[in-house]
This record gives sequence, structure tokens and C-alpha cells, in this order.
Amino acid sequence: MRFRLIAILTALMAGVLLALTVPLARGVAGSAQHAVYLDRLNDANRFAAVLQDARTRDDLAVLDGELQRYHEVHDRIVAVRVRFDDPAAAAGAVEPQALAGLLPAAGTEISVQLDAARHLKDGEPGAQIWPWDSRPLAVAVPARHNGQLVGAILVVSDSRALRGEVGRLWALLIVADLLVLIGCVALASRIASWILRPIVVLDAAAHRISTGELSARVAAAAGPVELRRLGVSFNTMAAAVEDSMRRQRAFVADASHQLRNPLSALMLRLGILGVDLPPERAADLTDVQDEAQRLVRIIDDLLQLATAEQVAVRRHTLRLVRPDRPVVALADPLLVGTVLDALLDNAIKFGPAGGEVTVGVARDADRALIEVLDAGPGVEPEELARIGDRFWRSARHQNVEGTGLGLSIARHLIGLNDGEMTFGRREPRGFAVSVRLLAFRADGEPVSDQVSATPAVGAVAEGAVEGAVEDVAEPVADR
Repeated sequence: MRFRLIAILTALMAGVLLALTVPLARGVAGSAQHAVYLDRLNDANRFAAVLQDARTRDDLAVLDGELQRYHEVHDRIVAVRVRFDDPAAAAGAVEPQALAGLLPAAGTEISVQLDAARHLKDGEPGAQIWPWDSRPLAVAVPARHNGQLVGAILVVSDSRALRGEVGRLWALLIVADLLVLIGCVALASRIASWILRPIVVLDAAAHRISTGELSARVAAAAGPVELRRLGVSFNTMAAAVEDSMRRQRAFVADASHQLRNPLSALMLRLGILGVDLPPERAADLTDVQDEAQRLVRIIDDLLQLATAEQVAVRRHTLRLVRPDRPVVALADPLLVGTVLDALLDNAIKFGPAGGEVTVGVARDADRALIEVLDAGPGVEPEELARIGDRFWRSARHQNVEGTGLGLSIARHLIGLNDGEMTFGRREPRGFAVSVRLLAFRADGEPVSDQVSATPAVGAVAEGAVEGAVEDVAEPVADR
């Protein structure tokens, strides 16, 4: 629709521009021709004065000299008509044949000019000469001596210069029109955007709802009456859809939760029933228990779905800095994975929306080093000693949801793996957590001679980090 509006508005503006340009082009051509006509008229009057003086002196040689010089300088034909009844009777610097050769191109123009001179009038400007015409420009004035008409001065010049000038002026007009037309297209685009702005807002809100953002609404207080009414109807429809989806999710969550207790009781009773059940019916009992367990899994899935639909998505950039060689650590993979989940959740929770979280793995002497860096507000230097204490939270983060146990639990789990967790500040802003675990050599032997007595499993630190990055979701840990 936008392109149609632009096309319609541009066509209207182009029509107005054309209506203004055509008269202007005609006026420019007429003004240029009139200026040339006045110049030729002045030349003809000057030669009429020369003829009058030559008649007084009875010496036409003076007139012949003037005519010859004029023709050589300006390449124009000037003829002195001494008899009006013979079109070829002309005297002057140019032969009558040259003048006769211009007569067919001039058409009736010369006859009209001479007829005006016969009646003691200056010739009027002829028909407009356009750039594609080849007609010469002719001007005639009467020649008098002692008040009597003795002939006429006829100036005939080629119109190529005039046509070239008019063509150049028209080219400038066309260029100006093109520039104005480009401006009209830009103006039409802005006008179309302004007209369609309420529709664009409605389209954007509908797209947001289609992508799951059911809270999207439009401002129905601006725009034409019809669009305001449409906006009110859209908001009413969106509210109804949101309420319906909310009821549906609530029903799924409530129904799943309410079904868990009867199913748990059913599973318990089936287990008790199997104690005294004859062996030949054990297979039937197993089938019933399998179906009941399947129902439990379905209900658990429904609960997870209901929970997931309530989770707000916060998008961050997770950057993994890989080491040149694999780094192997002596640690419990499950505990380390839990710690990394907590650290990543913590970095995402306190980092800015759309910020970057960097996870790096490296060797640090006899330790495997894992670093988690965020771009959040960080902590004050005096608060570093308190981080990791149970239930401690920075005064600046009291409005952030959490309990203050996340980093405390993570540090305790690292301690169980004979590791250490340290905290630091990033400049100009941000928070850094470093985890150091006992490293293994490539042959599987510990780098350090001190090995924990607690049963542990060798894990590749890089793989643990990748698993934690894949599993990270909405933050649940607290700094």
C-alpha cells in the first residue's frame, strides 16, 4: 500500500509540475525569440537610416559597403527592397539569388514582413521558432526619403543560434524538473509513511502477538477516527486472547498439579498390591505400573511446559574462549556443572540486557582455570570480602530477585573438589569469578602430588563449560 500511495502522490505532483513547466518553457522560448527580434529590428532601422542618408547624397555605394561589412561580421542577409511588386528585386551586398534561396524556408514570413513595411509599419514578430524548426528569422522596416516610401530594409538571419539557446534553456528546465521530481518522491514517501503510521503500528503489534508477546497493545488515542476505533477493537481482542491463554496455562498447571497427588497415591497402592499378588498376575501389574508411570511423565512434562511459558527470555551473548590444548581437571563433573550453571545464571541476572558474558578455560600452573566475566555493574572494592557469604547481598542489588545463597553454594561445591573460587572487579565495569581446580597431565596423572581423598572423576574442563553454556536459562543464582 505504501508504494501505491507514493506512486499516486508522485503522479499528482508530476502533473502539477508539468502544468507549470510547459507554460514556462513556452515563455522562455518566446522571450529568447523576442530578444533576437528586437536586435534584428534595431539593425534594420539602422540600415533604413543609412539608406535615407545615401538617397540624400545620391550615393548608394555607402549603403553597399555597410551591407557587405554587416554580412561578413554577422553572417546575416540584408536586402534593400526597392520594388514591392517583384519579390526578387533586391539590392545590397548579397545577391538576390541568396535571398530567393531563403524564401522557401521562410514561407510567407518575408511576404508578411514586406507587406507591413509597404504600409509604413515595422514587421511584427513572426510565429514562434521551436528548437526543431529550421525557419529563418525575418524582420522588415520601411525605408523613407523626404517622407516618401522608397523601399524596405529586410534582415533575414539563420535561427540556429536562437534554437540552440532555447534548447539549452529547456535542458536546464528539464534538469530542474528532475530534481524537483526527486524531491517530490521523497516528500511523497514521508507523506505515505505519515498516513500509514497507525496501520504500521497495528501491524507491528499484531506481529508481536503472533510471536507470543500477548501483552502488545496499540495507542488508540491518535490518528483518524476509523483507525482509533480499529485500535480500540484490536486492544480488546488482544486482551481477550491474552486472558484466554492465561486461563489455558493456569488450567494446565492446576490440572497437572492436582493430578500428581492421586497418581502418587495410585503408584503407592499398586506397589502395596503387588506384595500379595499371585505370580501369574505380576505381568499385568507391571503393565499397569508402566502406564501409571507414563501418566506421571506426561504430567511432569505439562508442569514443565506451564513453567517454561512463564519464564521471561533475556538474550545475552555468551563467548567461549577455548584453550590451545584440552585442559583436564580432577573434579566431580556433576558438581562442577552445577557451579558453572550458577555462575552463568548469576552473570546473566546482573548483566545488562543484550550484554556479553565471557567464559574462558586455561592452565594456571598446576591448576585448571575457569573464568566467568560479565559486563554488569560489578561490586565495590570493600564488598569483595563479603561476596560468597551466606545470605549476603549488595545494598545496590536488594531489588533483584534472589536469596543470596547462589555464590555461597557454588564456592562450597568447589571446595569439595579441592578447588578455590575467587572474585574480582573488571574495569571499567563488570564482575569476574575465577575457579581453579586440580589439573591433570596428558597421561592422566595429577600435576600436583596432593590428591583429594574424596572419590572424584577426571573431567575435561572445556567440555564442562560447553555443557553449562548449552543448559543456561533464566538466572536462579544470586550474587
